[in-house]
Parts: sequence; structure tokens; C-alpha cells
Amino acid sequence: MQALSDRHIQIIQGIIDGLSYKMIADKYLISIDTVRDHIKKTNDENLI
Repeated sequence: MQALSDRHIQIIQGIIDGLSYKMIADKYLISIDTVRDHIKKTNDENLI
């Protein structure tokens, strides 16, 4: 089982905190698509 990257943890924490994908993207200076990619990868790998 792979460990979560720091970025994955930040994004997941944003979701837990109730932030929208846009708010997470703005907070970490990444695109909304990047947020979606991290969530998809996390779900695909059953890491959460």
C-alpha cells in the first residue's frame, strides 16, 4: 500500500474541512483539474 503524498493529504484535509475544489485549488495555487486528479488517483488506489 502506497503512502499518501503531502499534497494528497492537503487536498483531502481541504475536502474534510468543507472546501470546494476551487477553494482548494486557490489555497494551494494549483488548478481545479489538478485537485480532481489527486482525488481520482486517491480513490483509484483505494487510499482513503
